[in-house]
Amino acid sequence: MNFQLFGNSKAPTILLIPGLGVSYEIFLPLIRLTEDRFRIIAAEVDGFTLGQHTRFTSVDDQAAQVIDYVKANYDGHLDCAYGLSLGGKILSRIMERNEIVIDHAIMDAAPLLPLPNWLVHPLRYYQAANVWTCYHWTGFWKFVFHSHYFDVLLDECRKTWPWGGKQAVLDGYQSVYTNKLERISGADIHFWYGTKEAFAAKPQVKHLLTICPNAHVQIFPRMNHGQLLVDHPEKVAKRITDITDNKKRSMTLRITPEYITTLKPNEIFVFGSNLAGMHGGGAARMAHRLFGAEMGVGVGRTGQCYAIPTMQGGIDTIRPYVDEFIEYAKQHPELLFRVTRVGCGIAGFTNEAIAPLFKDACEMENVSLPNGWREINEAV
Repeated sequence: MNFQLFGNSKAPTILLIPGLGVSYEIFLPLIRLTEDRFRIIAAEVDGFTLGQHTRFTSVDDQAAQVIDYVKANYDGHLDCAYGLSLGGKILSRIMERNEIVIDHAIMDAAPLLPLPNWLVHPLRYYQAANVWTCYHWTGFWKFVFHSHYFDVLLDECRKTWPWGGKQAVLDGYQSVYTNKLERISGADIHFWYGTKEAFAAKPQVKHLLTICPNAHVQIFPRMNHGQLLVDHPEKVAKRITDITDNKKRSMTLRITPEYITTLKPNEIFVFGSNLAGMHGGGAARMAHRLFGAEMGVGVGRTGQCYAIPTMQGGIDTIRPYVDEFIEYAKQHPELLFRVTRVGCGIAGFTNEAIAPLFKDACEMENVSLPNGWREINEAV
């Protein structure tokens, strides 16, 4: 493994680890945007180096090489680390070993769970064939897809294939598909993924939250695997800067957990209800059983809860009740309102339909919203 250095040697350190089949150069647009603020360490994963024949060993060996390098050159401490796909897997193993300190860790669509044994070999050969095709038919696929995102990925495959070839891809996927993250250590852990890869990412998120309930999950609408980095490096740069500067910590912390079983004394559980106040299912049932929501009250505050009716008709019938809630929250800055995915369960609405109703709450310090709702509003 090689390490390419950029930026100010006296600035905060950030480690960048690329995914399988791509080189560190996929980070160059991001590096150009951040090198004035950070000492950037861009890792070249074995098997996907440029100008040098190397062979991928294992996720554990790649993690060990990073750990040894950081210990030798940065006293075992990094301010931030960002791993894309396979890079996120390597980063998760670094944190699992817990031999160096990483203040902020970002895993972008990292595969944290193994696949069934019967699927490992067929899928790794299928993936190797995909990369081979990208290398040999680069021009054809560029013509077919005609997008910046795919152009970048195709160019990366073309650059790395001559130095690691089929064997690097096979060995890489063998290690990725057969390793499970058992535990993780870190003060500030983030997991990112796009809605176009949600089918594969959601099980990883569920597992991560099981072993690290305080992890921060962010979902990016209409983004595919690695697409946020490729198409919007400026957004990645801003998020990394915000995370490391702590300027937007309160924003990051104001994400409602997917599963709430306890509340602090100043927290209010905001849930979707019906006008009759019959709290028989979903979040409403939890509100009644755990947090004091009163039966027969379908609107407003009871116990440690706030009810927003969502079952009476279309979106326009919900909007006035959301506006009423936002006004109530403004009048009670001493409380933290935990907004759940109101209307997205039994009522049957989508996140994309409900989230814009809460646009005026996105910047409120005392309102937490579900993962992805702020991003939906940013895209509107």
